Amino acid sequence: MKYAGKKNGIKYISNDSPKPQTDKLTAAQVVSRRKERESAKADEQNNMILRIIGMLFIMFQAVVTAILIVTLLNLGILPDKYLVVISVILAVLLGIGIAIQLIFKKKNAVRNIGMVLSALVSIILIIGSVYLSKTNTVIEQIADNDKNYSTYDVVILSADKASDIQETADYTFGTCSNFNKDSYPEVISELNKRLKVTASTQDYVSAFAQVDALYGGEVDAVIYEHSFQDTISEQYTDYESKIKVIDQIKIENSASVTANQVDVLAEPFIVFISGNDQWGEVTMGGRSDVNILVCVNPSTQQILLVTVPRDYYVNFVGLDDPTVMDKLTHAGIYGVDVQINTLENLFDCDINYFMQVNFTSIVDIVDAVGGITVNNQYAFETDYVDGYGFTFPEGEITLTGEEALWYCRERHHLEDGDLGRGRHQQEVIEGILNKVTSASAIMNYDKLLDAVSNCMITNMPKSQMTEFMKYQLEFNPKWHLFKTQALGDVDYMPSYAAGGQYLSVVLPYESSVEYISDLVAKISGSSELMDEEMDFIPEEMLTEASDEG
Repeated sequence: MKYAGKKNGIKYISNDSPKPQTDKLTAAQVVSRRKERESAKADEQNNMILRIIGMLFIMFQAVVTAILIVTLLNLGILPDKYLVVISVILAVLLGIGIAIQLIFKKKNAVRNIGMVLSALVSIILIIGSVYLSKTNTVIEQIADNDKNYSTYDVVILSADKASDIQETADYTFGTCSNFNKDSYPEVISELNKRLKVTASTQDYVSAFAQVDALYGGEVDAVIYEHSFQDTISEQYTDYESKIKVIDQIKIENSASVTANQVDVLAEPFIVFISGNDQWGEVTMGGRSDVNILVCVNPSTQQILLVTVPRDYYVNFVGLDDPTVMDKLTHAGIYGVDVQINTLENLFDCDINYFMQVNFTSIVDIVDAVGGITVNNQYAFETDYVDGYGFTFPEGEITLTGEEALWYCRERHHLEDGDLGRGRHQQEVIEGILNKVTSASAIMNYDKLLDAVSNCMITNMPKSQMTEFMKYQLEFNPKWHLFKTQALGDVDYMPSYAAGGQYLSVVLPYESSVEYISDLVAKISGSSELMDEEMDFIPEEMLTEASDEG
């Protein structure tokens, strides 16, 4: 539309329309609008940052979810159905987190809640992954361990001024090479390296003969397997005060203990538990205070515990001399393989796996589960060591780790001596099993992992251990536990490890050995054990009672 106008007295025609009249903005309004635009821009930037942070939370949750699932798969103890359920739950939680971030783009409060939930889930997953990874590490640490190490003490008299092994370079060392003949040359070789000279040695028939030579001045030092220390101390009451260990030599024995593997979910198997009388790091061999055969039949869901007295006088199998007779506790001095061979020969069975523990194991495991409960048949006191001991009342009692150790070691003050000790060992094992399989074990899981990792080794492969755990979790079988002991009569017989010296032993009752052999054969077959079969009295005991009558 054309517009006519006049400017400075001159008429003109324009094609432009007049601009509408608008009110001018005040300075305050300009500032306000500028702030609104800046605020909107800042809000958009904040939303973008929150979206990025939210997605980072989701990505982190996805990563830790994947780590947890991979750790579970690597551990291998979770049944497939539980693994599927856990995977679905984790996927749903991840999906909810993603949905919150994508759907509620402009609702910061909702997104913030989503991020908090994602963070909490991630923290829980991280903690779970750490514990699962630790569990896997512990299983790998104790499983499939067939290495056989021996520690040898280098001992001199306490009055000797030597304080370092190199100060004994000109000494004569008393040795006993008939023990672990395969490894003794390596011991002497290592001694020579430390002395930086070829050591002068004098060989003896037993550790006791070595000590007599040291006391009598025939030699300046002696070298023997560490597990002999307690055996020597029992015969020489002043021994620990008269000697000092100046050095120790640790070597790997040539013979390993290979597992006789079976399908632990389908076939019966036997585990030999050996508890040596040592503290600290668990090593294979040594004098065994605990000798228990754990016979497991997964088909019948039955377990048989067979306790063999430490002083059981048996034929050692696996030494150069096949006629050697000695206490079972001394078999461990020559290696776990000799213990296993000896027990297999005694009960005519095949032992598939072994498990080695020591004094520290008992204390740590019992304390880790928060103590155990046992039913003590009668009150008794223990020996006093270093000025203190324990008194155990009759009836149901709760034991700490140290109390449990004393409870299952004492025999001198028991009415039935070594047999009573064997019964107490079974009670402690049963108490530990009850605690480990209870709901309260979850509360002590971390402590239990630490305890087991430091004080137990076995030659059972990890794959079989995890398969058995998976079976327990999936089917929760109701195991029926049977317990029995090898019985015999106390006497004095020559000890091979003691150089022929007569020591207190338990002579096996033939009928007891046959009875246990039959039980082991039965549970290792397709037959089920019956409770009434546990009520066994050896013929020899009946005959003795009849003669006394």
